Amino acid sequence: MKSMEIRLAKFISVLFHPVLMPAYIMGILLNLDAYFVLILSWKAKGMLIGMVFLSTCILPLSIILLLIHSGKMLSLNMEKRQERTVSLLIISIFYYITWWILARMQLSPVFPVFMIGIFYTSVAALVINLLLKISLHMIAAGGATAVFIGLSFLLLQPLQLLIMQLILLSGIIGFARLKLNAHNPAQVYLGWIVGMVIMLSMMNYT
Repeated sequence: MKSMEIRLAKFISVLFHPVLMPAYIMGILLNLDAYFVLILSWKAKGMLIGMVFLSTCILPLSIILLLIHSGKMLSLNMEKRQERTVSLLIISIFYYITWWILARMQLSPVFPVFMIGIFYTSVAALVINLLLKISLHMIAAGGATAVFIGLSFLLLQPLQLLIMQLILLSGIIGFARLKLNAHNPAQVYLGWIVGMVIMLSMMNYT
């Protein structure tokens, strides 16, 4: 039973790895019943999700894997603080590039704002990492939840069910990180709060 829980925790940690969260958020956004989504064609939606996945996941992961292959990093687990710093710096650069691209496309401000929010959360994680360890998974989960809390107020849409699902998902991710002994409870809670506060602050500018 214990080994099964560990395997499940590892699966959850991989499935909801922070580098995948921007693409997940974009995917949910593009399926909302909102004016800024309905005006987009299916082709435009496909290009958007593809661009975000490429620039926030595939490209930064490719560079990190090259560093691992060259011996400059040990693994994707980023257990050492220096490895986390390097990875966060690479990821932050690509998040900024993605925001720059989205900001210059003829899209609703919702898209570039959520992306710059993700950039700021990654920068916050980079700075905090220099001082103490924090859960990057929970920063991403808190930020994702905050995107839709902010939108529920901005659009006056009933997104309560989605928000509740994201809060539940955050709890599952937090449990997985604790089960793997990757973090202590304080690091998990702090990560979620940091992601939530920064992203909610950014959504106020939409």
